[in-house]
Amino acid sequence: MKFNHTTFNIFLSGIMMGVISMGLLITFPIQEKQEIRNYISENEKEIIDNCFNLSIVDTSECLVDSINPFYFYNLTDDKEELTIDDLKQRGGDCKDWSELYAKLGRELGFYSRNFVIRTREEVSHQIAVLSNKYAYCLIDSSREKSFSRCIELEGE
Repeated sequence: MKFNHTTFNIFLSGIMMGVISMGLLITFPIQEKQEIRNYISENEKEIIDNCFNLSIVDTSECLVDSINPFYFYNLTDDKEELTIDDLKQRGGDCKDWSELYAKLGRELGFYSRNFVIRTREEVSHQIAVLSNKYAYCLIDSSREKSFSRCIELEGE
């Protein structure tokens, strides 16, 4: 099946809404990393260089592994646009981290966007989704760390 960019976004939105509405997002296991990285990347360019030319699954894991060493959850004003240096110094909430993941995903050549999920009245959560014709990967930031979960598409 061939998709143009608009059809793909509609398709991905439909899949995401189905996953969310069925409550499956909560049951996805957190991928524990075999190796803990102590090295903190200096900037976005270094993260991009480290994660360049990988499969989408490996890219999502590389991004999480690159960001978790300096990941710090801190509620922020959603009107503020935080840089990677701001995030390293003072942390950010799910919106800030998902925006960083989506931005890095786009710079690495993947379709990337954020999804806002209403969790209760007047409370929402935001995740990043990276995708290509082979898979889509959810990158979620909790209060403790970020994790990724990838779903490979059949028939591609």
